[in-house]
Amino acid sequence: MAIPKPVSDQIFEKILAAMRRIEADPELRRTKRQIEQIAGVSHDAVARAFRQDATNDGKPWGLNERYARLSAGTSARRSPQEAESHALQRQLNEKNQEIRRLNDALDAYAIALFAHTVNAEQERNRTVRQSQDPIPIGTNRPRRR
Repeated sequence: MAIPKPVSDQIFEKILAAMRRIEADPELRRTKRQIEQIAGVSHDAVARAFRQDATNDGKPWGLNERYARLSAGTSARRSPQEAESHALQRQLNEKNQEIRRLNDALDAYAIALFAHTVNAEQERNRTVRQSQDPIPIGTNRPRRR
């Protein structure tokens, strides 16, 4: 197995400067690819720097811990504004689902209330008819021509 080429202190400095810039600018994405672009170093060099930082006891740069803090709480592919917008959209969708559920429940209660009202009206009409004389309705009505 080949031993990876060690990363120079200059590369570490560039990566740290890029991370500081990402921390200061909320518009920049919190990805290692963004670090590569800002620092102007290759993907291989960034990957080796993070790996070397994780295993190196002599001179710890703290890249992994700093990157974990940098990307904590947000998706690695979203800027903080995009993450906030996404969270608000998700919350809006949840509230809309809750509103639909409550509207369905309200419809069920309205139907039950209407059925109860119709039933009560029919009961009241039965008791009124029983207390009064029946009303005759003629069966032989003249037809209109």
